[in-house]
Amino acid sequence: MIDRFKHIDLSNERVQRIINHGFEEFSKQSYEKSSTNQIVKNAGVSRGLLYHYFKDKEELYDFLIYYSIKIVMNELEKKIDWNNTDFLYRIRNVIILKLEIIENYPYLFEFHDKIDKKKIAKYSYEVEGEIPKFREKFYNYNLDFCNVKSGVDIDKMINVTRFVVKQIYTDYMERVFIEETSINKEVLMKEIDIYLDFIRTSFYKN
Repeated sequence: MIDRFKHIDLSNERVQRIINHGFEEFSKQSYEKSSTNQIVKNAGVSRGLLYHYFKDKEELYDFLIYYSIKIVMNELEKKIDWNNTDFLYRIRNVIILKLEIIENYPYLFEFHDKIDKKKIAKYSYEVEGEIPKFREKFYNYNLDFCNVKSGVDIDKMINVTRFVVKQIYTDYMERVFIEETSINKEVLMKEIDIYLDFIRTSFYKN
C-alpha cells in the first residue's frame, strides 16, 4: 500500500463498512453531491472514525480509487489460475473471481466505472499502468491456442469473447439493479457458459 494510506487499518470491520458505503455513495451520486454524512450514517460509524483515517471527502475518494484498482488487481493476480493455459477457462475464472469480490464490495465495479478521470490524474503515478499491465498478462501469459482451428484469427476471437462476456455480464447486472434482486452466480455463469461453449464449438478443434 502506498505511504499515504499505510495508516488505514483494512482489518478493522468498521473501516471496511466505510469503504463499502463509500463505494455505494460515490456510485449513486456525483462526487459533488456525495456526502460523508450519508456514508457514516449508512456505515453505522462516527464521523470521528472516518476523519481519523481520511482527512476529508477528497482523500476518501482518492483512497477508494486506489483501492478499486490496486487492491483488486492484486487480488485477481493472486487468485487467477495462471497454470491453466486455456483462454476460455481463464475468462470464466476471472468472472467468478469478480463475483466473489462483488460479494464483499457490491458497488466496487460500479464505482470504478464512474471514476472522475480528472481527479485520478492528480495522483495517477500511484496506480498508473496497473490495469494495462494486468490486461497484458491476462491475455498473453501462458496461454496455448494450439487447439484453435486453423485459419482463425486469434486476436479477433479474443475480442469477440471479451465483448460477448462483458455484454452478458453488463446486461445481467442491469437486470439485477432494475429488478432490485440479489446476484445469483449460478444463473449468470449458466448464461456465460452457453456462449463460451458456443465460442469453443465455433473456433476450437473437436
